[in-house]
Amino acid sequence: MKSYDEKWIVIACDSNFIITKIIAIKNINININATDSVSKIVQPNNIHKFLDFSLTLKNEKVSFGDEIGVVDDNNTTIFMDFGGVEYDNNYIITFFTNYLGLYEDLIKINNAPVNFLREKMKFYSKLLVITKSLL
Repeated sequence: MKSYDEKWIVIACDSNFIITKIIAIKNINININATDSVSKIVQPNNIHKFLDFSLTLKNEKVSFGDEIGVVDDNNTTIFMDFGGVEYDNNYIITFFTNYLGLYEDLIKINNAPVNFLREKMKFYSKLLVITKSLL
């Protein structure tokens, strides 16, 4: 696995999708702070995808499997997979280019919200494999 292919952002946010905590950022030049809206980093052409995602997340408590453009501090758009889970009336959202690399790094973080995120990511990655094998 090449580290330059591994880019991710893992954040916690409230029910209005305002960032409350930056959990991890890897290999992406992006300046985000607690109190920023998550939509701040989404490419303007992809805001509709983020709004659809946020509605799904609010209704179903989990959403994975889509791609979105993330704009870094150099105004470069990086297309990343993203997903999120509801946790303790808030949300944990992740944007990533390399699922396995992200998952391996999340194993090193041992706290309840990240453990919950890892469980959901593992479940949905297995579900995607099963679904693809049925097609």
